[in-house]
Amino acid sequence: MFGMTNNKQLVSKQKSYRISSLFFILLFGSLGWSAMNFSSGNESLSADSSSANKKKGIVTFRGNVTFSDINIQLSADNIVITEKPKVPRNLDVTGTPLSLRHNTTDYKLSAAAKSLNYIPAQRQLSLKNEIELTLVPENNEQITIKASTIDYQFDDSQQQPLDLHALGSPATFELLEEDGTLITASSNRIHYSSQKGLITMEQNVSFEYRGDRITAEKLIFDINQKAWQVPAVKNKRFEIIKKAGK
Repeated sequence: MFGMTNNKQLVSKQKSYRISSLFFILLFGSLGWSAMNFSSGNESLSADSSSANKKKGIVTFRGNVTFSDINIQLSADNIVITEKPKVPRNLDVTGTPLSLRHNTTDYKLSAAAKSLNYIPAQRQLSLKNEIELTLVPENNEQITIKASTIDYQFDDSQQQPLDLHALGSPATFELLEEDGTLITASSNRIHYSSQKGLITMEQNVSFEYRGDRITAEKLIFDINQKAWQVPAVKNKRFEIIKKAGK
């Protein structure tokens, strides 16, 4: 099943892998490595080819790669899994683009990006380059964020999204309400807190809702109450342009 090259790199043409402790014992056992703590039945991966490097502590999967665990599902061109002593296992994922899905009973999240880093033990995802992320909570109001980078973390027990931080020049935000009303905004920084139901936008904010347009340095929008506020920022003013006829 496996062949060794220079006693450092292990290459497999196996098309599909079931990630489990047994798989990594087979993969690294002859090199003196222990299993990489993948739980049988919870994680699976398929790819066209793979290679392993003992010294660097990595396994690389290439070509039509799919990965899933109890939290997320990924499709990508390449996935590099790294595990070293005292360092949480992480996955570096690249694609043109890659796709991410994370669904629970309370919401559905999907995203496309050029690269992603996933640390399973910390329930943390970092996406980079040409990101488009869509989140649909149980109220069916669709949130879409486009950005250069997005850091995203979800709760350990309920897999609920805790915090999402987006950066761009600018990053953009859209909220499609159930009645078809579209709320749009852009700013350099966007923070979404699902627990509080708040979107906080900072730096060069432009916010449009039902025809009204607000420009400010900082704006906080309450998704549940459909209410906004503009906190005072020293030496910064805000402007509201009302829709004609209102």
